[in-house]
Parts: sequence; structure tokens; C-alpha cells
Amino acid sequence: MKTTFVERERFWCFWLSVVGSLLIAYFVAWFSARPVVIYGVIVDAGSTGTRVNVGKFEVKRDGQLKLKKFRFVEVGEGLTTATDLDSLLNELLGVAKEEVPNEFIESTQIYMGATAGLRLVGEERSNALLDRCRAALRKSGFTFEDHFVFIMEGEDEGVFAWATVNELLLANGNVGTVDLGGGSVQVTFAVNDHKSATRVLRASGKRIPVASHSHLGYGMKEFRQELHHKLYESGDLDSNPCLERGNAQIVRVGANLESHETIGNGDFEACVELMISAFDFRLPGSDEVCKPEENRCFLQGVDKPAPTGKFIAFAYFYDTIVGKAGLSSTASLSEIYERGILACSAMDDPCPCGDLAYVYVLLKYGLKLESDEVELHFQQHIDGKMIGWAVGALLNYLQR
Repeated sequence: MKTTFVERERFWCFWLSVVGSLLIAYFVAWFSARPVVIYGVIVDAGSTGTRVNVGKFEVKRDGQLKLKKFRFVEVGEGLTTATDLDSLLNELLGVAKEEVPNEFIESTQIYMGATAGLRLVGEERSNALLDRCRAALRKSGFTFEDHFVFIMEGEDEGVFAWATVNELLLANGNVGTVDLGGGSVQVTFAVNDHKSATRVLRASGKRIPVASHSHLGYGMKEFRQELHHKLYESGDLDSNPCLERGNAQIVRVGANLESHETIGNGDFEACVELMISAFDFRLPGSDEVCKPEENRCFLQGVDKPAPTGKFIAFAYFYDTIVGKAGLSSTASLSEIYERGILACSAMDDPCPCGDLAYVYVLLKYGLKLESDEVELHFQQHIDGKMIGWAVGALLNYLQR
């Protein structure tokens, strides 16, 4: 029986509509299954340098972000020492735009967090510098609001670095961090009870009580200066135990930061003792000075629970111990001590004698990280990604 033209037309229309519906369903399912991706930019305006950090994140169904890619670029000197701030800002924005695809720039939030360097220069000067940064970021093409530029509290540095490490290691909050910058040092780790916690943070879907403390003025750069002042005041610049034997160095000390020469006699043991005497060790909540080996004696009188578990020490810790001293990433404090003796006795050692003494005293006495309960690792990267506070900060700000 022959079909009519109308019947054939209905037949093909029916199958075309079926195929069309299937294709539409397929493409809808394909596009809905594709992960939603966002970018974020944060500038780390540190005391010794400025760094651009760009993260690419996948937005999961529950709204949480999963880091897919991270790029870290060291741009130049710190904000407080920049000879041409406008050029520095233009360079860092150029780097950010190279890392973010053009179609994402307008929707990508950009932040700038200034750390200990700006906390130390005074409110008037720091505000002036930050206002210039805000003016540049407003015109950048990224999503920006004035409060996206800020001076970061030391505790925030600590908790964001902790979040970064535990995110990159998928460590569920089990790894503590110690971050030695130019102007301050931060120590952060999970604790068992909420009473000793300073924050409750989220990691791997869990709420974890965390103790985080920052010690302003105990960064590598600041404490070097403090040590030179102490030698100047005692009249001992011409016999500096923390400078390699026979070496001479010009330092700026005194109320007017005048130039003076200091001469090294390279005595690591004496340097360690000098460091200890320069540290502010006090009983908790009081001005009473104490000896660092006492149980209840703390750096700046800040009471902390005893640290336990695995810790990653990064930034100047890594630069000093692994980068300059050539020790392993799991070097013990006794190995650091022995390496310090060698460094102080040689004129041409690549690792400064005083830096090793400082790291030794800070870890052993200041942060109390010499214990059978502590597993210390000196590390700067995880899977090729630079350790710092940037990833943790972006996860926090972008998920608000």
C-alpha cells in the first residue's frame, strides 16, 4: 500500500523531532556536566618582595571551590622599598592579565594583602601606599572594590598558610605550618580542644579548632636589624659573634640609622646566647622575664598549647636550611647547630652564620618545635606550587 505525501511528511517530521529532542537533551546534559570555572588573583605585598598569585578553581555542586591550577610570579621589591611604585603596579597587573584568559578578566576578583612590612612602617605611610595601589587596581579591568586592598593581620597570614598547605596536601587539617617572613613569624596547627583554639577553620568539609599566633618583629630581616642595634648599644660591633670570622659588614644602627662597620669573630655558641638574650621571653600574660627552657616561658608571653604532629616550615626557614646551608628537608635541630658552627668559622660560607643561629633559637626556644612529638619538614613547594597564604586566602574570599 502506497503512502501519501502527507504521511511521509508526518513520518519524517516525527523522527526529526525525536532526533532533535535527543540532541538537545545531549547538549543540555553535556553543558550542565561541564565544571564551572572561576579565577582569582591576589597580590602578596610582603616586606621583601611583591608576588602575584593566580588561582583557577572549579566550583563544585555544593558551592565549594577546588583548586585546579595555581601560578606564582615574583614581580619585584616590596611596596615600602619600591623606587617606582607605578611601574611595579603596572608590571604586576600585566602578569595577572597574562595568567587569566581574556574572557574571564572582567569577572575575576583581584585582591592585595600587605603583610608585616606595612604593619611596621606606621599608619600614615602605609595608608598612602595602599591608596595608590587601590587607584591602580580600580582601573585594572578586574573586579575590584576598595576593601580588596588591606593590611593582613599576622594571625590571618598563619591560618591562610595553614589552609593552603592542607588543601594542597589533602591533609584534612593534620599538618601544622611555620612561616618565617621578613617582618614576622607565624605558627599555626590544629588543637584537640576549642579552649586553646584561636580560630575554627574548615578543611575537607570538617570544622577544625586551630591555634595560630604571629610574632611581629621576629621576621628574619627585622631581627637581623634588632641584633645589630643590640651590638651597637653594648659597644660590641667590632666583635660580632654572628658574623663569619674575619668578615666585615656595614650596618645602619642607632636612632638616626647611621652607618657603622661590624666585624665578625664567628662564634656560633656565643651567637646563640646573644640571640636568646635578645628574644622577649616572658611568663604568660605578664611582664616577668623568664628563661626559655622553663615550661611556662613563652615568646612575647604568648601562651600556646604544645605543638605535636607534622609541621612544614617554609619561606626563610626553607631558604636558610635547605637553600643556603644545604641541609636536607628533614634536618634536625642538632644538625642545624653543627652546620652553624661550620658556617661561623668560614669567611666564604654561602649560609650566613647569624641566620642559622636565629633559625635554631626560634625553632627550639621561641616556637618550641624541638620535641619527639614534632616532625619538622623544611619545604617551599607542594606539587610544584609555592607554599604561602595566597591559596588559602583566595579560597576564603571567593567563597564568601
